[in-house]
Amino acid sequence: MISHCLKTRISPLLMIILALFALVLQGCSSGGGGNDRGTSNADPSGYYTNTGDASVDDGAAGTINSFDDLQGMVSPDGQLMMLSVNTGVAYVGTLTVSGTNFTGSVTIYEAGVMTQNDVPIINGMITEGATLTGDLDGTGRAASGSFTLNYAEGMDNEPVVLDQVYYNLDWIPVNNSENFALSIEDEAITNFGSGGSGSGTFDSCRFGGDIEPIPGIHLYTLSGDMRGCVDDAVLIPETYSGLVSVRGTAPDDRLIVVLTNGTYGIIGEYSRNFIN
Repeated sequence: MISHCLKTRISPLLMIILALFALVLQGCSSGGGGNDRGTSNADPSGYYTNTGDASVDDGAAGTINSFDDLQGMVSPDGQLMMLSVNTGVAYVGTLTVSGTNFTGSVTIYEAGVMTQNDVPIINGMITEGATLTGDLDGTGRAASGSFTLNYAEGMDNEPVVLDQVYYNLDWIPVNNSENFALSIEDEAITNFGSGGSGSGTFDSCRFGGDIEPIPGIHLYTLSGDMRGCVDDAVLIPETYSGLVSVRGTAPDDRLIVVLTNGTYGIIGEYSRNFIN
């Protein structure tokens, strides 16, 4: 009788202990450590220097146009801007990251004029702090092919400050005569405006706006209004926005500018204009 009573009193206790132990084991296997909760997304934001490359259809019976000076900028909110100064081709759009992959779409500009929009990007891959690669899946000139961007090293991807781009004299376009000279003035409200009139597409245009560093990365935001242009089409709409970066150090640095309104763009590199 004593033996029977001990068994009936101990068995429920053992069952409770075993049940609690099983729950602990289940919790450790399903929720512990955090490794099974999904992979975090790679961060592609920053400046990509002018050593990237692209091979794209040039629209002439499948002929491929290759260039090896592709550079780019990616903002934390997913803005993507790529340009080849030598060819005058630029891609402006957005990307969406999932793990180390990304998709997106871009608008193509040639010599500052939009030639095609909503070109898909597929097979996008991010090697954080190294490369950004993808395929353009459109049709027509410069809309089909592949690209690689190379993440800039050292000072060219450290956080920026306004002092790096203040220059009350002109920043002058390196190789696009239609881009007007630019002046960044050291004032409480930073003005980014043309130091003189443009020519061609931007004949007599003047631009005024604000430039601000994006915290923690090597990029600035830029936005403002274009005014006074001979060609009214350039002013529809008059608001332009984009990204700016800087490569190298003064006095031999380069200002990288991509500034568009969806149809036209001031896109290219600028050097300091030293007046003797």
